[in-house]
Amino acid sequence: METTDAPDRLLIQFSDGRFAFCPVSGGKIGTLASYPLPHGEKQADALRSLLRQKALQCPEGGATVLYDTDRVCLIPAEYYREEDAERYMTLSGIPGEAERRTVATAPRDGKIALISIARTVYDCLHSAYGDRLAYTHPLLESAVRHARKPLLAAALTRSFVHLSAYDGGLLFAETLPRHSDADLLYYLGALTKIYAGTNFRIEISGTDAPQLRRAAARYFRHTRLFRPSVNRSVAGSENVCDFTHLIRLNHENH
Repeated sequence: METTDAPDRLLIQFSDGRFAFCPVSGGKIGTLASYPLPHGEKQADALRSLLRQKALQCPEGGATVLYDTDRVCLIPAEYYREEDAERYMTLSGIPGEAERRTVATAPRDGKIALISIARTVYDCLHSAYGDRLAYTHPLLESAVRHARKPLLAAALTRSFVHLSAYDGGLLFAETLPRHSDADLLYYLGALTKIYAGTNFRIEISGTDAPQLRRAAARYFRHTRLFRPSVNRSVAGSENVCDFTHLIRLNHENH
């Protein structure tokens, strides 16, 4: 599904150590690319340099940044007021910091994600994309799905497990740290105990999903892998699962 047309918009996934993106034209995904980012003080300079690339210039439809962090909380859209954003974050155990800024996503299925991002990153992104910049988060994208049957959805990135549980509606949604493969098995086990008696299907997507699906299948029944549909030229790439969230974000919004 690769396209060479001028992009309508950009999809970007930002994490502390990696920047990934793909252009979208007519609903079709173009070339997938990712770059490592340094940590600490050098990160802002590296990001500014990266955003000057022609491929990352702001298209007419703007840019959506999928910001990968555990400094996030979901709230009902009907209760959100901008002046209360920091209070919601504090109540969720994420106190405000001078070097960070809280941004809100657009409502999705009655939910809003509040995300705490580094102020230097915020400044870089807004300098590049201005008012045509929108934010989302893997947890929000996972939590707006409509599961017909009980489901545990584990959306994996390099540092986090974005975990959601459904049974006639959203039961649980939280971003949890991922230090090793054993973390996912622990989280799945804990949720199946909390909701004992619920016959969950388990769906695993994202970074290292194939190997973790195999590990989970030893302990949990009805475990499946979500693999995004991509152009043959990139389907065999070793890191194609790293782009699952971007690919899904495009397809599930068209």
